[in-house]
Amino acid sequence: KSKENEIFVDNVDIQNIKIEDKIKNILKITHDSHIFSGTVRENLSMANENLSDETMIEVLKKVKLWGVLSLDTILESQGKNLSGGQAQRVALARALLYDASVYIFDEATSNIDIESEEIILNIIYSLSKEKTVIYISHRLPAIKNADCIYVMDKGKVIESGRHNELYVKKELYYNMYKHQEDLESYLTKRGENNEKSVNF
Repeated sequence: KSKENEIFVDNVDIQNIKIEDKIKNILKITHDSHIFSGTVRENLSMANENLSDETMIEVLKKVKLWGVLSLDTILESQGKNLSGGQAQRVALARALLYDASVYIFDEATSNIDIESEEIILNIIYSLSKEKTVIYISHRLPAIKNADCIYVMDKGKVIESGRHNELYVKKELYYNMYKHQEDLESYLTKRGENNEKSVNF
């Protein structure tokens, strides 16, 4: 029986897993994943040096970048010649090619355009059917469809369950979700009003 503060991966206590096995099987993707100076091919090859061009093209199609970028497109360090959403999708393509067992997305869709966020979220949910996916986010609509949501307050898990279960409880998750919903609704209406005010 598991005790408090224990984490198991396939029934093995994570403390008993060798560090090299953790590095090999657990991949973390953050909101500012590094893009290296060089071609798209070189950036993707860091996931696996034996990749064929066809495999890399397939994953670029998956993240909706093929046609925008080619394998020979030169990328600047930190993806400075890309939009934030495009840079994040290059990083996601590389992560998919690495083929880890566990993916941790830590605020992976913060500060990017809505189109890129939608593409990335769709891929994450598709990936979760085959892999273990942990998605960390302060933007609650992004995690609405998760199998299990853990709500943390001051470093402790205080609620867990699916979106509908947590929403009807009307506790912290509900309050945070409702606040974000109201804020997004306000910003949308404000944007629409601003558009009307400049139309002559």
